[in-house]
Amino acid sequence: MKIRLLLILIIGFNTLLFAELINNKKSYYIDKRSKINDLAIGLNNQFIISVSDDNKIRIWDRDKAKIISILQSNSSPITSIALSKNNQYILVGSQEGKLELWDREKKLMIHNIDGHNDAVNDVLFSKDGQLFFSASADLSIKVWNTQSGKLVKNFEDAHDEPINAISLSPDNTFLVSASDDKHIKIWNIHTKKTIAILKGHKDDVLSLAIDNKGEYLVSGSEDETIKLWSLKRKKLLKTLKGHRSSVNALLFSHDDKYIISSSGSFFGKNDNSIKIWSLQKRKLLKTLKGHTNYVNALALSTDDKRLISGSSDKSIKVWNFEKRKLLKTLEGESSSINSINLSKNGEYLLAGSDDHTIRLWDVKENSLVRTFNGQKDAIQSVSFSGNEQYIIAGSGQPNGDCSYNIKIYETSSAKVLKNFNTNRYIKDLSISTERYIAIAQEDSYNIKLWDTKRNRIIKTYKDHMGQVNSVAIDTQGTYILSGSEDYSIKLWNRKKGRVLHTFKGHTDSVTAVLFTHGREQFISSSKDKSIRIWNIKKKTLLKKIVLEEEITAMSISNNDHYLAFVTYNEDNETSHIKLYDKQKNEIVADFLSNTQVIKSIQVDNSGRYLFSTSNEAILQWDRENPNTPIKKFIGGVHGHWVVFNYQNNKLTESSKSLLLDKNITQ
Repeated sequence: MKIRLLLILIIGFNTLLFAELINNKKSYYIDKRSKINDLAIGLNNQFIISVSDDNKIRIWDRDKAKIISILQSNSSPITSIALSKNNQYILVGSQEGKLELWDREKKLMIHNIDGHNDAVNDVLFSKDGQLFFSASADLSIKVWNTQSGKLVKNFEDAHDEPINAISLSPDNTFLVSASDDKHIKIWNIHTKKTIAILKGHKDDVLSLAIDNKGEYLVSGSEDETIKLWSLKRKKLLKTLKGHRSSVNALLFSHDDKYIISSSGSFFGKNDNSIKIWSLQKRKLLKTLKGHTNYVNALALSTDDKRLISGSSDKSIKVWNFEKRKLLKTLEGESSSINSINLSKNGEYLLAGSDDHTIRLWDVKENSLVRTFNGQKDAIQSVSFSGNEQYIIAGSGQPNGDCSYNIKIYETSSAKVLKNFNTNRYIKDLSISTERYIAIAQEDSYNIKLWDTKRNRIIKTYKDHMGQVNSVAIDTQGTYILSGSEDYSIKLWNRKKGRVLHTFKGHTDSVTAVLFTHGREQFISSSKDKSIRIWNIKKKTLLKKIVLEEEITAMSISNNDHYLAFVTYNEDNETSHIKLYDKQKNEIVADFLSNTQVIKSIQVDNSGRYLFSTSNEAILQWDRENPNTPIKKFIGGVHGHWVVFNYQNNKLTESSKSLLLDKNITQ
């Protein structure tokens, strides 16, 4: 279909794309990977084809959610795709202006055409498959012979600005095009003459669709509207409003009862939704949410039962169109951020991700200070030591090869100082200021204590009747807390290895425990949808916070004043970040995030700034502006980094890593 060439930032720690359109219409890339730009569904509805920035054409088994085969294109990023009606040919266009025609079954490239002088934003086949069409940012539309690959017609200077989308009438007599010039043009294919120009959009027109009878045309724009036109009368019938950002893709259901649209934009607007409209009533029926980045492409099975969507979040989602329900997600390559930790002064942020890398960010300077490498698997947990001279990181996969690794790095040099391996996945770990690390392992009722000085496990704590989900050790290494699936929390004497007290009250599995930094209190969360604050010395419950959703992450500020936690709503697949003021005994801020599951949260001492992880980046939130994040931190490969500031739409990018010349705690 179409790909926007204004300003695109596709993110993921190991899968980073940065494209910036400047006056001469050129794009510049840091790294190319697997943002889903366009897709098609096979005639028998059993396979899906997707194209992305990593110059790969992926063919998926729809039901098994597995890749059947991958075709390697010679040009990238691939921006558009079309599948011939008989499923024989795959046509793709790239940002380099090239066209490739593939035989799907033989996995053979038939034609490789230098077709355009700029990006190919949309391609399509004629109904009989004898011709194919390409529309480009070079202002032209071209018609090609499928068998010979030769140019048949050239609509030069078809628009005054880049052409984003084209659509063909069912009888193959006229072509419709949409452009950045805000206009829609209807062309006679045979004479190449303009039949009509449709005006009405206030911004770039990005998407088009014609119904199966050739009566209606819909157009989607960056002005956030969809316009319904009569093709016979060349007249606007209705403007559909509901999206909160650019309308990137459109299609009609095969029975022509519904219009389907998708949205999303880089410019600080987090719609990222799919909407279903009634053509007859011309009103919104349903909004589908689930993607965490803008939705670029849509396809519908011929029986109108399965809707397929492709997104910049690097995933393809398969929906039950009849029930308006998500069935499965086809995941491409991505790099999830699993854990973050904020320095005491709130100026530096650690992040560990699936690309085996730890990154240290300067929050104020919007820069990546340093990367820490050495682990051979996804970073699941990362933390500063108490004095912040060291960084402790754990890596491994829950369903991996039964190996887990913990490393201690020197913060100033990124050197590995200590290394510890175990054959069981570690669910949680906690670090004291000096030498001890408490560990909770998968499928274990016990807690292990690693002495970093001796570099081995020195003690095992046994008393729980269920799996231990979370552990915490106080900064001085005197006490250990453990939260279990047996609904209890135990306080241990670290040195003697015995239980000092068992705290009961939760009515479901305890998911997290943490000490306040003053060590007078601790905080727990549970699947019973509550957070509890306990007094350690008096062994009493001080506060119970009852919520409507489960808590997925929790942290406390270094001055113990603010508790940040994340709740997840399964119905609308969104997360809320909540800020609790312990002194006021109330929730003082609530941030709505479109990210489905936030794995880690941090809050600074002022209670103003919060940081959350998502699969794509680290988001910084401002308590005074809770409606949208203020910054997005994105780590890239080869030392690149990018920070986007939502407040001024400014992007900061550098290819050089900086070295700290001061202690981060200063």
